[in-house]
Amino acid sequence: MTEYYVDPAATGNNDGTSWTDAWTDLQSAADTAVSEDVVYCRGTQILTSRIDFDTNSGTYPNIITFVGCNTSGDIDGTRFVLDGNSAASSGLVFNGVNYIHFKNIEIKNCTDTSVYGETNTSGMIIFENVVSHDNGNVGFSFSRMSNIFCFMCSSYNNSGDGFRGWSYSGGVHHFFCSAHDNAGDGFGGSDAYGHMFIGCLSYDNSVNGFSDLQAGSLLFSCISNGNSNQGIKTYASSDHTSIMGSRITNHSGTGDIG
Repeated sequence: MTEYYVDPAATGNNDGTSWTDAWTDLQSAADTAVSEDVVYCRGTQILTSRIDFDTNSGTYPNIITFVGCNTSGDIDGTRFVLDGNSAASSGLVFNGVNYIHFKNIEIKNCTDTSVYGETNTSGMIIFENVVSHDNGNVGFSFSRMSNIFCFMCSSYNNSGDGFRGWSYSGGVHHFFCSAHDNAGDGFGGSDAYGHMFIGCLSYDNSVNGFSDLQAGSLLFSCISNGNSNQGIKTYASSDHTSIMGSRITNHSGTGDIG
């Protein structure tokens, strides 16, 4: 295992070997880190282009970890910020890589979708305390991605859906995530099958709270409140979708499944 460092304000050798000599661009870390490596990140990187994860995958159980730190380099929940600055189209883009863990990351102000899969990705990718907001399209799009785990993630004030799953993206698991004030659905989908929502909140979105759920999806102890259309909208062939212990209230459209 190798430990690397990213700090956009660093002025050293830019080789990622210490905080002093940290890489100033996350792309360098994405192109270098391999199975079991840990990349510590702090500060704010102003993006001029997206960060492409298209080189190295981890292996199970030795995943690659990217984790945000505070100014002292401690892991206390402080997020490493990727700021699109209305110049970069996206923040994190995935092309066929697997077994990567992102913790304490914030992506904002991209002109398009901030996190998405460009080619098929079937291995585990974990998002923990990752926030996406004020982007020009969807916050998290799991198009062509499966076996995704989101823990305590949030998506808000985006110009599309907060979180979106697509036909390939089976097995997206959301635990204690929130989506609010998005111009689309809070948690959207298109023929999205086998998705799991545990303890999630979807409120004040401009369309549906949870939308287009497909067969095998599960909502447990979730809240959908105050969205502008339906609280929960299932897809045409939604057999075996289970909804338990959830609250569906205060919607302008149907406040129930429809």
